[in-house]
Amino acid sequence: MKIKVPDMVCGGCVDIITQAIATLDSEANVTADLSTKILEIQTTKELATVQGAIEQAGYKVETP
Repeated sequence: MKIKVPDMVCGGCVDIITQAIATLDSEANVTADLSTKILEIQTTKELATVQGAIEQAGYKVETP
């Protein structure tokens, strides 16, 4: 799945978001592109669940 996170501006942001996703699915694979602010996430969890975790970590979420 791909998710846009407009507030993601640095590696620290990526780490926080990745950690939030890992609490849902420890086997998730997260790839971030800071230039486009898009995360590509491979997980067994549903999109709404992943979006909720990112939002709870303090980031706005958009679908690209």
